[in-house]
Amino acid sequence: MNERKSYDEIYRNYNNFVYRVAFQILGDKHLADDIMQDVFLKLLTVFEETDQGGIASWLHSTTSHMAFNYLKKAKREILKETIFDDYGNMGMVKSIDEEYVMGQRDEEFHRLHTSIMQEMMDKNPKWYDAFHMCYTLKVPQSEVAAEMEITVDSLKGMLKRTKNWMRKCYGVEYKEIDEKF
Repeated sequence: MNERKSYDEIYRNYNNFVYRVAFQILGDKHLADDIMQDVFLKLLTVFEETDQGGIASWLHSTTSHMAFNYLKKAKREILKETIFDDYGNMGMVKSIDEEYVMGQRDEEFHRLHTSIMQEMMDKNPKWYDAFHMCYTLKVPQSEVAAEMEITVDSLKGMLKRTKNWMRKCYGVEYKEIDEKF
């Protein structure tokens, strides 16, 4: 008989996992903390109806969706960053032009990465979960396969299809950004 875990036990077992997923997407510890709290608040509201067999997948996909939704909303609100630090001092750069160009390049690659990950999540959430856990969170493939309840060979095939899809859909854009700068 499969005993249901308590909400507190799930929180203790998965709060670091949820935080890492949010942090990998957002890159900010305070925002990741906020998303983690929102995810566990949502879990609390649906806890009785949630299938605990897939709780890690539910937490992962819910965290990813919330983090990406935050990024979409924030994109509309945030002004472009400057080369100045929080205290108004100019950083140690070779030239303002070089710093600007590198910032633009990084920004374009970040936008492309975010777009790829969002479209991947929309196209096939399983691809997204597998790719994100293996390559962003650096979880060993054997653990990812066990979590997703598939064989390691099936996971490798899924990752290969995901990479082929990425090359097909975004290879030209990546190359254009790389050549542009």
